[in-house]
Amino acid sequence: MNAATHPTSVRLSKEALALLDERARETKRSRSFLVEQAIRKHLAGAPEPADAAETARKIERLRAFRGVGSKRHGPLSADDVSAIRREFSGDDE
Repeated sequence: MNAATHPTSVRLSKEALALLDERARETKRSRSFLVEQAIRKHLAGAPEPADAAETARKIERLRAFRGVGSKRHGPLSADDVSAIRREFSGDDE
């Protein structure tokens, strides 16, 4: 990163700051370097922001399904939902 840098301010929780400081000590890198690397890595893998109109269409499609499961299967208790989830995922809780 040979380009000019620009100061910014970021608020972190005590836990996040402790993690950042620990990694800085371990790697002998500055906080700024680690934060920039984390931002670059995170944003490089982030999907492009969705088109607002497309997002609205998707939300409306999801809303159309509201209540379909209970209409088809009747209302389920939390225990019923947990049992179905365990069966589907193969958990043996």
